[in-house]
Amino acid sequence: MLQRQHEVQQFLYKEALLLDNKKFDDWLSLFSADATYWVPATPGQDDPLYSASIIYEDVPLLRMRITRMAHPHAYSLQPQTQTSHSVSNVIIQPADDNSLQVSTKLTVACQQAEKSTFYSAQCSYDLNVKDAGFKIAHKRIDLVGCDQIRDVISVLF
Repeated sequence: MLQRQHEVQQFLYKEALLLDNKKFDDWLSLFSADATYWVPATPGQDDPLYSASIIYEDVPLLRMRITRMAHPHAYSLQPQTQTSHSVSNVIIQPADDNSLQVSTKLTVACQQAEKSTFYSAQCSYDLNVKDAGFKIAHKRIDLVGCDQIRDVISVLF
């Protein structure tokens, strides 16, 4: 059990590092082809399809978001935002032989020009267990104060 805990933590730390280093294609490779990425707009939201969300995307839409973020004419993202993702409180629940449910706490510090922004969240992952490690089947990011966010979110969690 401790070995699996360590493996999952290393996977999540790698994800955070890829985001901080803006290696978005490598980050996207952590997801399964049919994965979903969800940032609910209200606390306790239970359905991304019939309620407004801050973000609810599949892999092709995430790829479009990444392309748009990297585009030189994305003036609202200039200068590029610097981030520091910090993952903690990793709790693993085996779902079955081939998948895990994982919950974490996440803090993201962002700096763009003179503006500093901090996000805190509870993250939930459905991970598929593969021979070569894990693939994210679903990632949910419940931001603290999600219903009070008024600015455009220009980072990935």
